Amino acid sequence: MHIFFGLASAVAFGASDFSGGLASRRNTALVVTLWAQLLAVLVVAVSTLAISGEATQRDVLLAVAAGVSQVLGLVLLYRVLSEGGMGILTTVASVVAAIGTLGWALGTGERLSLLSAVGVMTGLAAVTLATRPPASSHEVTHHRSLLVIAALAGVLFAIGNAFIGSFSSTSGMDAVLVLRMASAGTLVIFWLCRRQSQAGSFVPVADRALIAVTGVCSAVGGMSFFLGVQTGTLGIVGVLMSLAPLDTALLARLFLHQRLTRAHMSAVGLAVVTVAFLSVG
Repeated sequence: MHIFFGLASAVAFGASDFSGGLASRRNTALVVTLWAQLLAVLVVAVSTLAISGEATQRDVLLAVAAGVSQVLGLVLLYRVLSEGGMGILTTVASVVAAIGTLGWALGTGERLSLLSAVGVMTGLAAVTLATRPPASSHEVTHHRSLLVIAALAGVLFAIGNAFIGSFSSTSGMDAVLVLRMASAGTLVIFWLCRRQSQAGSFVPVADRALIAVTGVCSAVGGMSFFLGVQTGTLGIVGVLMSLAPLDTALLARLFLHQRLTRAHMSAVGLAVVTVAFLSVG
């Protein structure tokens, strides 16, 4: 089941990044993330009715730390995505997050079989190919100054993933709810501290649907990742989740009519190989 949940988190987070990036082009990244996270709290709160648990004090502290870390990463990611270039920037964030999460998992005792190790390598290659800009694109040059911010977002995501991987087996969705509440609370504090915050908090009607999709998909992605870690291993689920940019690239092709290159098609093939190796490994 952890393979399924890992893939579900990739699909959901990919859609969340796509819609959140689009909404951030006409709104501040802080406002988009704030409203999306508030909606995510409601979605997770409903899920606790079906998957309840008993979160310990340690789980609560870990959830708060994970929530703050991940929401800061989201603000940074949406900030750079608002400048355009969803491809290379999401690649940097996802690859850094995957490597950081995998490194933590291996450092805390997880081990990979040979087939799983091959699956990890093909997965990282798939992410890179999926969002590789055309040779004639000025995307890399234009966004070179933003690569460091995208990498920092990936580091924050990895830290949050490590905290989630440390939740107890009895925490249930209660810990995830605390995580989301911590994320939303952090954003509310930032919002209150901003000057002219009320003027900048208005969201055009056309963007409200995008923010709603962002919040719901973010909640589904987070819950799927948690369930994947609870039923499998942090390293494997983290690598599967890193395939999210492939979903983002496909959505960009569908809705923004961006051209799919041979690299994109190769990425799809590598993603299939990744799932196969990790499933049998």
